[in-house]
Amino acid sequence: MLYHSKSSTMTFMKCPFAFYLSKILHVSVEVPYVMERGKKIHKICEQTLNKNISYDKNNIHQKRIMKLLFLIERESGIKNINVEDLLIKGRFKGYIDFWAEINNSDIILLDYKTGKIHPVEEYKYELYFYAMLYNLKYNKYPKILGVYFIDHELLETFEFDENEFNITLNSIHNITKKIDKAVKTQRFPKNRDGCKWCFFKDKCKKL
Repeated sequence: MLYHSKSSTMTFMKCPFAFYLSKILHVSVEVPYVMERGKKIHKICEQTLNKNISYDKNNIHQKRIMKLLFLIERESGIKNINVEDLLIKGRFKGYIDFWAEINNSDIILLDYKTGKIHPVEEYKYELYFYAMLYNLKYNKYPKILGVYFIDHELLETFEFDENEFNITLNSIHNITKKIDKAVKTQRFPKNRDGCKWCFFKDKCKKL
């Protein structure tokens, strides 16, 4: 089954042909160092919060993820922490980096980011995508959405907005319809605008 995830829909939006190479043909490419680093840090955070590894005060990434708990606790209290929660409902699928109960049983849902700081508004599509998944599984919407910039120990959040969510939900459904149509017709046009930063640019030139 072809699942619709945050990454697959965003890839399709950027370039249908990149989606085709990645999700249909499963073409392998060399992953940039920054992405490999990000995956390793995500894993350390997951293992630390799940207590699968011992806490090492000299490990900077473990210290930074524990700082996140302090930041949330300071603002609103925290309980029932969940990390790397795999959510699958119908054809939608995704991993939520972090969610937890805060005051009054409200939910805070976060995504980790490594590297440079960007405005949290740039991540609203993916955060509302995760909010959709959370609601599909738990029949409840998060109260707070946000990004934790691990390298900078910076937590940026905003309150769930129903209007923004509905707009994003409509976009998600439109994108998934286009994906299904492209898969059915096997037509995946190339978008030349983003070639410079595309992982598949070398493979694409040969096809």
